[in-house]
Amino acid sequence: MNKLSYFLRLKALSLIVLSGALLTLVSCTKNSQNSSTTPAAAVMAFNLAPDKSNVAFSVSGTRLGNAVLNYAQFSGQYLGANPGDRIVQAFDNNSISTIFASTGFSFEIDKFYSVFFVGKGDHYRNVVVNDDITSLSGSTGSAYIRYVQAIPDSTSAFNVVVSNTGGNVVSDIVSFPMVSTFKSVTPGEITITVTNGSDINLTKSITVESKKVYTILLAGVSNSSTTPLQISAVTNGTLN
Repeated sequence: MNKLSYFLRLKALSLIVLSGALLTLVSCTKNSQNSSTTPAAAVMAFNLAPDKSNVAFSVSGTRLGNAVLNYAQFSGQYLGANPGDRIVQAFDNNSISTIFASTGFSFEIDKFYSVFFVGKGDHYRNVVVNDDITSLSGSTGSAYIRYVQAIPDSTSAFNVVVSNTGGNVVSDIVSFPMVSTFKSVTPGEITITVTNGSDINLTKSITVESKKVYTILLAGVSNSSTTPLQISAVTNGTLN
């Protein structure tokens, strides 16, 4: 069984840190009791727009699973989507004609993608990226991390640093919106720090495990009591 097949079939992989709900990664193909398969891409959806709730997603008019996401939630699993040149839309689940953001993207069969719905105040967009998970190796025992800078009122670039006992693994100057590539880290505790050189200084430590793949979410609104700036992390899956 190749890495992609193994990754698709693993159970209980996606842990949403924000709610503590343990979820399952599902295959993009039909179940093993049916010998036929439907070629598909795999898409994970995130709602990181702090002033929008009840957000659903579609790919060229076909709803992306049953995901309905409030702020700081994600689909919890990769969902099957038709490959090819498609239009990705984030819309109001209560009114499908209310489109918040619409973005063109080309999906390939058997590849993994994430769509991040970001922005606020009627200025929204979908950031769609190829997760490139199949290029990551599980044989080294490393964990893998990336981050998304989804703080919509950013007026200046942030310094994002991820460190462990060996020093800095990541040290980037980034603006909104930005999704980094995955980088390997030694399993154990890592510390994420986000600063802007003046009034923002966030830090959070998390423990990453061998062969697991993580997305670090940098979200929220500066000086907000209802949706404050936050650092959290979700698990995309586990490598073979």
